[in-house]
Amino acid sequence: MTNSDEEKAELVLTPLEKLYNQKEYQKCNVLLGLVSRLRLQEPIPLLIEIYKKAPNETITYRWIDEEKGHQSIQSINVKVGILEILKKYKIPEIEEDILENIQSADQDTQVKYIIAAGEMGIQEALPLLIHLLEQDKVFWRGFILPALFQIDEAKTKQWIVDTLKGKPSLELSITCFEGASRFRDDDELHSLAKSQIIGLYRSKQNRRVKRLFAYVQLYKVHEVEELIAEDLHVEDITMISSYDRLNTLVTLNPIGYRDLLIRLLPSADETMKRFIIEWLGKIKDEVSLSAIREYQNFPSIDIRDAVKKALM
Repeated sequence: MTNSDEEKAELVLTPLEKLYNQKEYQKCNVLLGLVSRLRLQEPIPLLIEIYKKAPNETITYRWIDEEKGHQSIQSINVKVGILEILKKYKIPEIEEDILENIQSADQDTQVKYIIAAGEMGIQEALPLLIHLLEQDKVFWRGFILPALFQIDEAKTKQWIVDTLKGKPSLELSITCFEGASRFRDDDELHSLAKSQIIGLYRSKQNRRVKRLFAYVQLYKVHEVEELIAEDLHVEDITMISSYDRLNTLVTLNPIGYRDLLIRLLPSADETMKRFIIEWLGKIKDEVSLSAIREYQNFPSIDIRDAVKKALM
């Protein structure tokens, strides 16, 4: 930390308040960009002052770029720009504003406040973020979960355990599966996740949910293999209808579904033929290789290439 950085920040920020009051937001954005590159011991009080009074407002500018010959667009939110600087200093004075914006900000900027709450470790944000997840607000799930873990890992883990015990909805279950994956060595949590996945997959309405197959694989839920195999129909083996199911079976049991793959190969569409040949090529026993060789002279060059690679 150097005095020169402090002096540079003061110099850069001197015109900021005037430019902000004049609604020269593009110029404000440039100044904030310069300040963000400086290493300061503590934030400049002026930044906190402007942050507090600035509305959470995004202004979009459009202009014709004569050099490039097309319209350029820039969206600027001065408040969020200042937040990106201030959150590094974990300033208590802005916590209440962050909490308010987690609840009221538009979707595009809400994520900025969620991230800030996590990085600043704001305890009061914990129930707010959990409430968003319990309402199936999945749009920012990938940001809410990390923020929760940053704030309080133990409480977040306990919430996942309690939620799974309550047999939650599909969306909330997926949130819990994602969170539980952080604790691979916790047998209780792993067991709860597996049990919920089994229950969800037994419901026919969930069997086409592609995301669910990812967690069947992640948690190695062998208990649903038979149900997955039952949902495969020899007359409809396409990328859309069958890839996730077959990929899950092969992932759970790389060799055990050899005969099923061979049986499905003739009726599969070209894309699925390629995947099935690839999977059989990894088994590499004589039965698999014999089935693959039957496609050495197949009309499609893609299939012939897949055969060639599988036989290598």
